Amino acid sequence: MTALLKRGLSLTVVILVLGLVSCTTTGPTVTLTGPAGPYVIGEGTVTLTATGNPGSAAGLWTYSFSATPACGTFSPTTIGPTNQTTVTTVFTPTTDIHNCALTVTLTTASGRMVTASITRSVGVRPTVVSTVPSNSSSNVPVATSSISVTFSHDMDPASLVLTCTGEADGPGHEPSSWYSCNMTIGAPTGGPKTFTWTVSDPDATPPARLQHWRAYRLQISGRRAPSFLIPMAAPYVFAFDTEPLLAGIVINKIAINGDATFTYTSTIPGSATFDITTTGGSGSQTFADLVPGIYTVTESPPPTGWEFTSLSCVDPSGDTTVVGSTASINLAQGETVTCTYTNTFIATLPACTFGEVAGALLPPGYARRYTISGVTPGHRAFAYIQLYSADGYHDTVLHLQSALVSIYTYCPSPLPSGYLECDDEDGATYTSLGGTLIAYDYNSVIAGHPITNPFYLALVGYGAAQVDPHRIYIHLVPPGNLVEYTTDPPASPAGAPPVPATPTPWMIGQSITAGDADWYRFRVDTIPAGGLVLFVALDTSPDTPTSPHDDVSAWFGTVELRDGTGTLLRSTADNLTGFPIPYGEALAIRITTPGTYIIGVRHFDATGTGPGYHLTACTTTPTALPASVGEMTIGEPVEEDAEKEQPPPRDKERR
Repeated sequence: MTALLKRGLSLTVVILVLGLVSCTTTGPTVTLTGPAGPYVIGEGTVTLTATGNPGSAAGLWTYSFSATPACGTFSPTTIGPTNQTTVTTVFTPTTDIHNCALTVTLTTASGRMVTASITRSVGVRPTVVSTVPSNSSSNVPVATSSISVTFSHDMDPASLVLTCTGEADGPGHEPSSWYSCNMTIGAPTGGPKTFTWTVSDPDATPPARLQHWRAYRLQISGRRAPSFLIPMAAPYVFAFDTEPLLAGIVINKIAINGDATFTYTSTIPGSATFDITTTGGSGSQTFADLVPGIYTVTESPPPTGWEFTSLSCVDPSGDTTVVGSTASINLAQGETVTCTYTNTFIATLPACTFGEVAGALLPPGYARRYTISGVTPGHRAFAYIQLYSADGYHDTVLHLQSALVSIYTYCPSPLPSGYLECDDEDGATYTSLGGTLIAYDYNSVIAGHPITNPFYLALVGYGAAQVDPHRIYIHLVPPGNLVEYTTDPPASPAGAPPVPATPTPWMIGQSITAGDADWYRFRVDTIPAGGLVLFVALDTSPDTPTSPHDDVSAWFGTVELRDGTGTLLRSTADNLTGFPIPYGEALAIRITTPGTYIIGVRHFDATGTGPGYHLTACTTTPTALPASVGEMTIGEPVEEDAEKEQPPPRDKERR
């Protein structure tokens, strides 16, 4: 019985064990996989894969997806009930979360649940908000020693890389070609959003700064702070120009023969028009701190009487051009270009002191005196007679006297008391109209010639001959009005210097060599209705204190007049110069056209040098001759003692 009981107990244990074995179950499992992060917002979706197993649970199961915190959306959010062990969902990142848990939950039909998660950074890529200097900025100071970059998000300093990718001559942010950049860049400082790098260019002077007038191109790359590690989409590129080494323009003004205000137009900033007023013949205008580039400066038409003479520029880089009165200045950085405008004042002639005096025919043996008043010490008197002869012959004598003394029919030597000067054609005026010139320097220190006022100009025919109808010109030049020309005027009308503008009435002093010619310009603005007479006179032997009346014609000097084109003015009808060429020490000619005229002084001798000359000129209104050839007018008889004098022999062919 005991044995039966033991056998039955053993059977029961076996049955219980078998029952327990048949009732054991397995739980559900699930996994979630996806691409490594970070997941960038706005750059598409991410596919996640869930793999699940319901275990011993019977029936279908369901997959559910979620994000904690909510950093995105799933599509679909739920899959099932299904019997699929592998499913996928599409995750769309939407919210910037540096540590987001993406979770899948598997739920069996009996309600048993299991989850799996992966952690990813979800966010946007960082961008550059601004740079200092900013992109495309100009005139960045070369003393700039740093470059700053501000990002949209906190950045990982270890990931930041700032490099210079090119440099070029400025200006221009995007030159056609860049070449290797030689910028030195330090490590970034600051953060978490704004970082600063120290920079310099070893080629700059000094090298601790950037170069002038330079274009630099840089790029920056990096990623967000370590909790995100989201990199920039691409390096950010920016470029800037440094300030130029500023330059300058100097406009110099040279005014010859006077002073005036001259006007200019230009493309210089703030100086569309500007004036330069000369003092003592010069003036200047300086324009500093100019950006390199091309500037134009043009002189406007000068004031009345002035003419543009020349324009020249000095440019260290040699690329400034000049056309007429316009300078096109190509200003390089750091240089100063100097342009000089020269203008010349063409003066007008003064009025003749006593104008033109018309004289009637003077019969043989008669003389005529003219009174010259208003003379003071130092005055220089020029007197000239121009005759109109029926037979082409003339022979006259002019006496400048300080008293009413005898009138000789020739020039006595030495001059007697009361005589200051005498001329019986020592200048050899070879013209049919003839001429006699006196030039006297009234000087109080001349012994034997006391100062008196008035003076007298006496006219008589040589050897008591008849004097035909004539015109006499008398011009006084005050003391101190001698203008000495320090340089020899040109030997051709082209480039003739102007007659002096001041003082007036003027007189020019100069010396002249054999075969030479001196030329001087003047202008005539208006012409009276009856025309205008130009009177030009030359003293070939200027008086000195030791030789007060030595008009000995030591050299053959003559004067002539030309118009502005250089054409010689000749005698036609009543035009008062002679024919064919006025070889004389003085002349007078009537003109009817305003414009520029030229005086010529010639030395016709083959050798030798003239001892110097005094030249003067003036204008007067022409008068009518009071008597025709052959008409007799009684003048002042020649003094008896003068008639007894016998004149020296005279060559009548010398005209």
